[in-house]
Amino acid sequence: ALAQRNGRIYMYFGNNANGIGVVSSTSPTGPFTDPRGSALVTASTPGASGTNSWLFDPSIFIDDNDNDIYLYFGGNGDNNARVIRLNSDMVSVSGSAIALSIPYFFEASWMHKRDGVYYLSYSTNPDNGLRIDYLTSSSPTSGFTPRGTVGPQPPSNGNNNHAAIFVYNGVWYHAYHNRYVANQTGVPPGYK
Repeated sequence: ALAQRNGRIYMYFGNNANGIGVVSSTSPTGPFTDPRGSALVTASTPGASGTNSWLFDPSIFIDDNDNDIYLYFGGNGDNNARVIRLNSDMVSVSGSAIALSIPYFFEASWMHKRDGVYYLSYSTNPDNGLRIDYLTSSSPTSGFTPRGTVGPQPPSNGNNNHAAIFVYNGVWYHAYHNRYVANQTGVPPGYK
C-alpha cells in the first residue's frame, strides 16, 4: 500500500505474514529507504496478534475529517482483521491495534470513505468464494455492519482476491485481482 504525506511516498508491505514494514522515498519509483530499521507491526505490537493470524496485507487510510492515519491489516479468520492508528510521521504506531470481527474474513482489507460513510472491503475466505465483501460504519475503527458483496471472484482467477475502491478525477473505480490475461498468455500468474 502507498500513501503520500509531507512530500514523501510511504510504502507499507507484509513480511511473509509475520509483520508489516514501511519504506519511504521522495518518488513513487524510488529509491526507497527504511526510516525505522525495524518492522512497523510485529506480533509484539499491542493488539496485533490473534489466533493463527497473519500480519500482512496492509492498507493505509488517511481520514479527511481530521487527517488521522489508519493502517488496516491481518488475515486468516473472522477475528483476525486489525486497525491501528499511525502517528503523523507515518512510520510509528499510536496505541494498540483494534481487533475487528468480519464475517468470512480471509485477507486484503481496504478502507475508503464516501459521503461521510466508511467502507471496509475485504476478500472472503475460500469456503465463501474469495469474493470482495464490504461493511459500513460511521467510524473508521468500530461499529461495522455487513452490507454484501462488491464483486464476485472473477472467472478462472484460481486463487485469492484483493481489491481497492478509490476515486480518481471524480470517477469511482474498483480494481481487483484477475489472472485472465496471464492465463491466456501462458504466463504463471502467481505473485505477480
